This record gives sequence, structure tokens and C-alpha cells, in this order.
Amino acid sequence: MKVDFTYILEDYIEICSARDPAWRAHPGRLRDESDAAARVRRYAIVAASALFCVGAGLMLASSVYLSWRVSTVWLLPFTLVFFFTGVMVPSFMRNSGRSGARRLFASHERSYGPMTIEVDEDGIHALGNIWQVHLEWGAIRSFFRSHSIWVIVDDTPQAFIFPRRAFADEDSEERFCRFIREHIADAALAAELAG
Repeated sequence: MKVDFTYILEDYIEICSARDPAWRAHPGRLRDESDAAARVRRYAIVAASALFCVGAGLMLASSVYLSWRVSTVWLLPFTLVFFFTGVMVPSFMRNSGRSGARRLFASHERSYGPMTIEVDEDGIHALGNIWQVHLEWGAIRSFFRSHSIWVIVDDTPQAFIFPRRAFADEDSEERFCRFIREHIADAALAAELAG
């Protein structure tokens, strides 16, 4: 069985934003964190930002005072901190969300041209214009669906995505995905019996 498709920007936006509940809740996702861990992470970011702002304010006050009393060289630490916050932080922030997905889509070699994903008894074969990959069933750690894409995570962990729109109807999608799930389960059972 095989599906043919071409990636579109929305596929990359969905995988980069990872806001779909199925993606966030799935244990095999690439960034694994529970809702409690996400809350703690958000609080830590807020606390670190507040601490940084207090520290930057104190640095500004001391730099201005020392530059006024001693030498203008004391403005250098203040300048470095504001260079970091004004130039470096926004450059890191550009790699998130929709703009990060657009850059990833534009620069990623797998984005261009038609794609084919074929499944058989040996595993999953993905073939693009300039690359190809073969995954054996035992190497697949996770297979799940988000809103509009299917995600396969292997043991590296690398995520392979294919859109739901690649299927002619829901029945062909269900047959294709059932075949994958059955072979993943068979490979897991064989590995358990062997080990």
C-alpha cells in the first residue's frame, strides 16, 4: 500500500507549533512533557524573565552611576546586556511558531516535490525527489494522528509526517493506518519474545 502527496506549509506549521492536543498528549512525541511540566516551564520562564529584568535594571542604575562618577567605560556591561536582549533574543524567537515553520519548510530538502510513502512486510519506505528512507517495523516507536497529519517517530527519534489529505477517503486511510499499527504491534511482540 502506498500514498502519494506533496508537503505544504500547513503541514510544517502543525508539526512546529505542536498545539494539537493529540500531539501534546502523546507519550512518543519528540518533546515529551505533561501539562504539569508545561505549567512549571511557563512559570520558570516568567520567573527567569522577571529576574533578568530586575538584574538589567540594577545593572543600568549602577552603570549610569559609575559612568557619571568614574568613567564612561562602566556603560559597557549595560550595552552588552541590551545588545543580548535586543539582538540575540529576537533571533532565537524567530525560530518558533509560524515563522520558524516557514523557514523550516523553505530550507528543508524534503519539502519539495512529490513524496511517496509505501508500507509492506519489510517496513515503511519513504521516497522523495532527492532522498529516500527505509524504516523497519522494529525501529518505529510511535505512530499517531494529530488534526491533519499522521506522525511516525522512530528510535533515533526522528519524526516522519504524512498528511491525511493524501488519502482518497477515510476507508483507505483506515486500512493504511491499521496495516501500520498491526505491523508495529507484531514487531514489538517479536522483540519481546526474542529479548
